Amino acid sequence: ADILKLIAAADPKTDEKHLLMVLLMTLARISEILQLTWEDVNFEKATVALWTRKRKDGNLEADLIPMNADLKAVLWDRWKNRSQNLWVFMNEITKTKFTRRPNFMRGLCKRAGITPFGFHTIRHFMASFLADRQKISKMTISKLLRHRSLGTTEIYLQSIGDGQRDALDSVDGMFGKSENQCVDLCVDTREKSRMGG
Repeated sequence: ADILKLIAAADPKTDEKHLLMVLLMTLARISEILQLTWEDVNFEKATVALWTRKRKDGNLEADLIPMNADLKAVLWDRWKNRSQNLWVFMNEITKTKFTRRPNFMRGLCKRAGITPFGFHTIRHFMASFLADRQKISKMTISKLLRHRSLGTTEIYLQSIGDGQRDALDSVDGMFGKSENQCVDLCVDTREKSRMGG
C-alpha cells in the first residue's frame, strides 16, 4: 500500500514517477539508475544495461535487464520528451547527471503520508513481491538483482514478515493504476484488513 501511495503522490510535472517506475521495473540500485545513459537503453532489443561496481576488483560491469511493457513505455516517454541525448535522468539545474537524490524519498514519503523509507527498500520490495506473489524462483530473482551469490538473495527474501506479505497481497497487479484508483485501492485494502478479509 505504501508503494502505491508513493506512486500516487509523485508529481507528474517532474521525473518522480518515472524514476520510481524505473526502479521498480529494473530492481536496480539508485546509483545505477542515476548513471543510466541513452546508450544503455535499447528499445529494439528491449533491454537496459545497468552498470555496477559491486564486484571484487571494483571495475564497472554491465548487466542487461529485459524491458517489460511498463518500463519500455516510461523510457520511451522520457526519450520523446528529452532535452539532451546523454542522461536518462538529468539534473535540470546543473544540466549533468544526478550524483545522488538525497531529499527525493523523504519528501515524497512525506507527501504520500507514509513512514519514510529509502530507495533500497524499493529493491527489497520488488524482490519480495516477485517471490511471494508471482512465485518467481530465487535463482531468477538473484539474476534480476544481479547478485553473484544466491545467499545474498536469500537474505533479501528471508526478512519478509507477515505484515510485508499482507502489503504485497494488496498491490498485486496494481502498479499501472491511475492516482485515484491507487488511493481508492489503499483505502479499500485498509478496510478489508480491519474486517479480517
